[in-house]
Amino acid sequence: MKNPALKIRPGIATSKKGARVNKFAHKQKPVLSVNTTPFDVKNYANIVGIVKSEGQILSKAAESYCALGLKNTPEGYQAEILNKQTQDAIEQFDSAYGGFFQILHNGQINYDFTVTRRSRSGCGISSDKTELYILVSNSGMELRDQNGLTYPECALILKAMGCTEGMQFDGGHSTGLSIYNRQVIRPIIQRKVPAVIEFFTN
Repeated sequence: MKNPALKIRPGIATSKKGARVNKFAHKQKPVLSVNTTPFDVKNYANIVGIVKSEGQILSKAAESYCALGLKNTPEGYQAEILNKQTQDAIEQFDSAYGGFFQILHNGQINYDFTVTRRSRSGCGISSDKTELYILVSNSGMELRDQNGLTYPECALILKAMGCTEGMQFDGGHSTGLSIYNRQVIRPIIQRKVPAVIEFFTN
């Protein structure tokens, strides 16, 4: 995240029904887009958790969930994972993106989850807070998720990549990864989502 050309911004769906990850439109096409914050499946426009961009709150915090916080510095972005979306914690960051739960903290894997296998999306950060890793996995072409990952397995992958902190975004049927507006990872049945995190370079 030390690249001065890098810009990280949210994508918010214009339709109340949401959109698939590769359909979020921008004048400058993002290099990478991935789904992040959970939402109310009865009302796809209702984002459940924080979305903050350059100081502006676009969706209010959900304290029971975690978040990715980003600070803009002269040396580039610095990232932290917040275990709870409290107002005091969110205020420290220029941007923030909600998720579900923290799965890796100080290099220790959190095993306190029911064992379920799903398609997954999440992120991890390095100990110096300057490297951000995106993890997206697809459970395969079956409608069932038997081939997916558990939360601790995601944490194990992030730790192996060099992360000391890690969190889960909204996964399952919401999972999606788009590179240059071409969706490269998605489950066989994919929900539309109201928000994504997007990465731009010049």
